Amino acid sequence: MPKVSVIVPVYGAENFIERCARSLFEQTLDDIEYIFVNDCTPDRSMEILKNVLSNYPSRRDQVKIINHEHNQGQAGARTTGMKAAAGEYMIHCDPDDWVETDMYEQLYLLAIEHKADIVTCGIIHHEKNGTVWKSFLQYCPTPRLSLKYLYLKHHRSCFLWNKLIRTKLIKSNNIYPFEGINFGEDQNVVIRVLYYANTFYHSKDAFYHYNHNNENSATNNRRTTSKWSKWKENVDKMCSFMMAVDPINFETTCNYFKFDAKMFYMSAFDNTKEWFNLYRECHKDIMKFNEYSLRARLILKIILSDYLVFSMYKKLKTRKNSTTHR
Repeated sequence: MPKVSVIVPVYGAENFIERCARSLFEQTLDDIEYIFVNDCTPDRSMEILKNVLSNYPSRRDQVKIINHEHNQGQAGARTTGMKAAAGEYMIHCDPDDWVETDMYEQLYLLAIEHKADIVTCGIIHHEKNGTVWKSFLQYCPTPRLSLKYLYLKHHRSCFLWNKLIRTKLIKSNNIYPFEGINFGEDQNVVIRVLYYANTFYHSKDAFYHYNHNNENSATNNRRTTSKWSKWKENVDKMCSFMMAVDPINFETTCNYFKFDAKMFYMSAFDNTKEWFNLYRECHKDIMKFNEYSLRARLILKIILSDYLVFSMYKKLKTRKNSTTHR
């Protein structure tokens, strides 16, 4: 059994996959498995991957390449990789990103030392303008506390690629992305993993390089009307799960998810009344959403108290903007 399985969904990554693959094959951890899922990529991604692999002969027997017969999207590719994983732990890596060469060894050692079901690490962000910055989570002792903390205390992290997860935890609880939901598919997996995990540890180091420069990534292309329905379906399924297992502790968390989605997708709605009425139940918890500043929460609490108030606010703001740009 390999110590770690690394799952890489491949689609439209020819401009980035060489850097990603080299960072993976140069890992200091020897006992490792790489699973590349070719989701019918239309470009040269797989050709480039195979060329890179030829430079690392010691890794050839550790690489699995799984070819989908038809495109299944990010959720389907992740599921295929997760089901094929044979490692003691599994983790994901997106093909447009890259990792520090000792990332998986360090996370695995922490998992063994702390007997952890999940070990996370910080993220190194690479912005389009060349800015590089790091984000970290603060360690939380239990998954349920961490769930509330991560999503309500400014430290949200729903990504799979900075989380080393015990494979048995995934497979014994049948935790896979919801079929057909390719936006936020990692978020719904992380929520369920956090709930079922018994032990959780966070590294103080940042190992994962997140690339904000790929215009074709799902993260950079999700704020559209066509994608809103899938994102809403994802939020609804996550909230259904949380309210089923622990409605008392997770009601506010669910309302935060709804409110965050509502605010993020505001531009996807032409009808302001339709947007206003979306997830109205979450408005009562606005003051608890600490990710927003106190001033923002106070304004949102007032303008979302009634549709007439919201309409007046929108008109005043539109009039002010038109005056400013004359």
